[in-house]
Amino acid sequence: MLLRRSILWSILLAAGVAASIMAACSDGDEAESNVVSDEFRATAPAAAESSLLTIESLPAGWSGAPTENGGDESDLELGPECDVLLANLDAVPGEIASAESDDFTGPDDQQVRSGAALFATEEAAQDGVDAINDAVDSCRSDFEDALLEFFRLSLKTDPNVDEEALDEIDVEVSFEDLSFADVADSVSAYRLNIVVTVADERLEPTADIVVLRQGRLFFFAVEPPSIANEEALAITIVSQMQEADEGLPD
Repeated sequence: MLLRRSILWSILLAAGVAASIMAACSDGDEAESNVVSDEFRATAPAAAESSLLTIESLPAGWSGAPTENGGDESDLELGPECDVLLANLDAVPGEIASAESDDFTGPDDQQVRSGAALFATEEAAQDGVDAINDAVDSCRSDFEDALLEFFRLSLKTDPNVDEEALDEIDVEVSFEDLSFADVADSVSAYRLNIVVTVADERLEPTADIVVLRQGRLFFFAVEPPSIANEEALAITIVSQMQEADEGLPD
């Protein structure tokens, strides 16, 4: 094959994470919303970690490995108003602790990863979700254009892609809202579609980006739609988040 599916997935996941881990621009006073007890701060990292996807969460046949991005998300060129799309979880205003899962790979080369962040209050966590939705609405077109250019550049630097065939490659990118069951205090979901055509070959990697808030925890997952019953998986995650939130000191 001219294009390896694993390369497409790694690029797709890198872009998906860039789309998902958006900085939460709170309208409130950040310093005030970030005040927690020493005991809360000490237990927060474990709470965030316990909310992540694990190999036990996934169907049989999956394996895990440390996260490796397919490219540098900083290569995505966005306008200043869209810079929020490229923040890291540990840079989210009001975030107390954050964690990111391994990359998990399924028997058909599917991939999934997840991340979680913990906030001092439910309001601060919801500010993060609201910021994601606002950024997606206002920067959707810019993000699609930037992701398209990022994808093309990644192909050009990939030694497994035939350089002479690059001019024949056609790439389309779309980022759309996705209907998802109301399984948490707040739910947002998006679908990232990439269509790559060259000669007689056509690849269509797709990822669902699911953002959940349960209590003071904010969670995202990037996963291919081929995972069996995404909503059932989300219910499992929400249960983990609720248990972690309830176990935190006041």
